[in-house]
Amino acid sequence: MNDKHEAYKNIFFAVFEVFAVQIWKELNREDRKDREEILAHFAAAQLDSVMDREEVARHIVDSAVAIHTALGPGLLESVYRRCLMYELGLRGLDVYAEYPIPIRYKEVALDCGYRADLLVDECILVENKTVDVIHPVHRAQLLTYLELSGRSVGFLINWKVPRIKDGIQRMIWRER
Repeated sequence: MNDKHEAYKNIFFAVFEVFAVQIWKELNREDRKDREEILAHFAAAQLDSVMDREEVARHIVDSAVAIHTALGPGLLESVYRRCLMYELGLRGLDVYAEYPIPIRYKEVALDCGYRADLLVDECILVENKTVDVIHPVHRAQLLTYLELSGRSVGFLINWKVPRIKDGIQRMIWRER
């Protein structure tokens, strides 16, 4: 299934690249009068996707606060993950648990067992922890998952804190 998905993705990007080149050539014609309008439209669409991601991020933080307020800091990581999935689902977001993170080596995607706790609305990864202290290895794990998945924004949430605002860390791999 993963190989089939990867093949479809490669076909999509190949077709997209062809169309992108054609659009670029069309936009750069000297007689093109509406070039600025079209470029402004594409810039606005890019801004919309960033705004959508920011709205998703706000829902993640608001949901974490609501869950921690209701349940406190003493439960297992799996409980918080399930509650966060439920809360984000109530808010109309798509949430995938144990999202596989393949390793890409040369032309092949290898399933080596890496799994992100949650993928929210196809744009933000969430790693849940219930530890006394967040260590650099926890941050490195999320940054690695962001890089391997091709995503730029993630949250590292440590539920084992008296105030959840002290347990939420937003991390950026690189803006895309």
